Amino acid sequence: MLERKAFSAFAAAFTSAALLVTSSQAAKPSEELLPLTTKGYVSVPDVQQFDTSWEKTQLGQLAADPVMKPFADDIRAQLKKKWGAEYEGLGLTFDDLKGVPGGEVAIARIRPDSSRSAVAVLVDVTDHLPQANELLEKIDASMTEKKATKAVKDVLGSQVTTYTLPLAEGEKSPRQAVFFINDNVLCGVDDAEIANEILGRFSGEPIDNLAHLPAYRAVMSRAASEAGELAPELRWFLEPFGYVEAVRHRSQQERGKDMLKILQSQGFEAVQGIGGFVNMYVEGKYELLHRTMIYAPQDKDAKPGDKYQLAARMLDFPNQGDLLPQPWVPRGLATYVSFNWETRKAFESVGTLVDAIVGEEGVFEEIIASLHDDENGPQIDLRNDLVAHLGTRCTVFSDYELPISPKCERMVFAVETTNAEALAATISKAMNNDPDARELKFEGYQIWEIIDQEEELPTVEIELPTFGAQPEEKKEEKKKLPNSAVCVAHGQFFIATHVEFLKKVLVSTKDREKLANSYDFQLVMKEVDALAAGENCSRIFSRTDEEYRPTYELIRAGRMPEAETMLGKILNGLLGEGKEGELRQQRIDGHSLPDFEMVRRYLGPAGIAIHAEENGWFVQGVTLSKETP
Repeated sequence: MLERKAFSAFAAAFTSAALLVTSSQAAKPSEELLPLTTKGYVSVPDVQQFDTSWEKTQLGQLAADPVMKPFADDIRAQLKKKWGAEYEGLGLTFDDLKGVPGGEVAIARIRPDSSRSAVAVLVDVTDHLPQANELLEKIDASMTEKKATKAVKDVLGSQVTTYTLPLAEGEKSPRQAVFFINDNVLCGVDDAEIANEILGRFSGEPIDNLAHLPAYRAVMSRAASEAGELAPELRWFLEPFGYVEAVRHRSQQERGKDMLKILQSQGFEAVQGIGGFVNMYVEGKYELLHRTMIYAPQDKDAKPGDKYQLAARMLDFPNQGDLLPQPWVPRGLATYVSFNWETRKAFESVGTLVDAIVGEEGVFEEIIASLHDDENGPQIDLRNDLVAHLGTRCTVFSDYELPISPKCERMVFAVETTNAEALAATISKAMNNDPDARELKFEGYQIWEIIDQEEELPTVEIELPTFGAQPEEKKEEKKKLPNSAVCVAHGQFFIATHVEFLKKVLVSTKDREKLANSYDFQLVMKEVDALAAGENCSRIFSRTDEEYRPTYELIRAGRMPEAETMLGKILNGLLGEGKEGELRQQRIDGHSLPDFEMVRRYLGPAGIAIHAEENGWFVQGVTLSKETP
C-alpha cells in the first residue's frame, strides 16, 4: 500500500512537472509555421532584448529625449497609419502588441497565388497568455464595432475565431481576420485557408514552410556563418519580385508601363532573395551591425559563359582593389561609394532592357546609330569612341550646398578611363554639337557645363538658425536650377549634378583635405576591414549626420515632400500614398524640432563592404557611435 501511494505521488508530481515544462516550453519558430509562399518576413526573436539594445543606442537616446517627443509622436502616428493600411483587416494597431510577446514576434507577407495576398502576425506568448487573451478581447470588440460577423470552431484541437468584415466600396470579396492560440503562439491571419495551413504545421516535421525555402535558407545560413555566436536581434527576408507583387495586389493601383514585369522578363528574377541579421549596440561600439545576403545563384537558362540572362548580365561587380578614396576625393563629403563594374559588359547587356521599356525591338541600336549619323546630333560612335575607353572602377560621392533647399544635394559620378585622351576628344566632339553645352577652363581642365534651359522656379531656401531658434518663415525666391557638367580629368570621366561641386574635385588638395586621410573615414574602414577583410566589389562610407541634415532641415521647414535628396525621395516614397507623379502633403509638424546641431551629436559615421560571391553578394556594415574614440 505504501509503495502504491508513493508511486501515485511520484506519478502525480512527474505529471505536474511535465505539464509545467510543456506550458513554458519554447514556442515553435515562425519560420517553421509560415508557408513557402512567404514573400516578406521580419522576425524579432526577443522583443525585450531588442528594446533594451535600442535604448542603449544613441538613436534610441535621441528618440527618448523630451525635445524630440513631438516629432517622435508624429512619426509614430505615421507608422501607425502605414501599419493600419497594411493590417487593418486584422483589427490590430501598432500599440496593441505591447506587453503581449513572451519571445518572438514575426510579421509576414504571403502570396499563395496570383489572385491572393495575405498578411500574418505570429507572437510567442509564452508566460504571457493573460495578455494575449486580453488582446483577443480587444480585437473582438473592434470587430464588433466594425459590424463583422464572427464564427468560432475547433480546428485540430484549437479554437479558431474567424471574423468576416462587411464589403467595403470597391471590394469584390469580403475581408477576413482569423485568430487562434496554439502551443504558446498567437496567430493572426487575414486568410482562413492560410490560417488552417499554419495551424497544421504545429505537429510533425513539415517541409512546406519558409524554413525550407532555398532562398531563405541560403540567406540565413550565410548571415549565420559570419555572425558566429552573436544571435540576431532582428532577422528579415524578401523575395523581391514576389513581395512587390503581393503589395501591388493589396493596393489595386492602376499603372502605366510595368517596370516590374519588364525587369522580370530581362532576367533580374535571378535575384531570388535578400535578407539577413541586424544587431544593435554590439560590444558597446557599434550602434548598428548588419549582415545581408543578396541571393542570386547561376541562372540555369543563361547562355554558356554567362551567369545571368539578357539585361541581368550587367550585374557583374568583380572583387578587386582596396577601393580607398582616390587622391582627388575631397574630405568634406556626406557620402562616398566606390564599386567595380564591368561597364562595357553592362553596355552590351542593356540593349534588350531599353527595347523592352520602349516596347520595340531594335530601338537601342537605332539610338546608337542616330548618335553617329544624325547631322544635328553629337556624331559619335558611342560604343567604340566612348564606352570602349571606360574602365571598371566607379565612384559616387555627395555633399550639399547652403542654404539648404529641396535641390541642395550635389553628386559626382566618376568612372575610370583606359584612354583619357581619346575619351576627352569624344566628349569634346559631342559637346561642340550641343547648343546647351558651353566650354569652361578651370585649373587647366576642360569642363563642359550643361545649361539647364528650364524656367527659373520658386524655391524655398532655409537659412540655418542658431541653436534653439526656429526656422525662418518661408520665403519665395527665384533660384536658378543648378547646371550639370562633364569632364575628363585625373584619369576619370566625371559627371556632376552641379558644376561648382565638380570644380571642388578638380582643385589640387592638400593631404589633410582628402577623404582618405580623414580620421572618421579611417576609423570606420578599420571596423569594416575587421568584418570583411580582403578585396570587395564595393565600399561605402557615410557621415550620417551630413547625409541626413538636408532632409531634417526640410522637415523642419515643412517642405519635406519637395525633397530631391536621395534620403528624401526614399522617405517620401515610404510615407506617401503611392500615387505616381503626385506630391504628397507633409503630415509631420517639423517646427517643434530642435536645431540640427543638437541632433548631430547622436549620428555617427557608417561603413559597408560588399563582396561578390558564387551565389550573389554578401553585405556587411556598421554604424559607429559618435563617441567611439
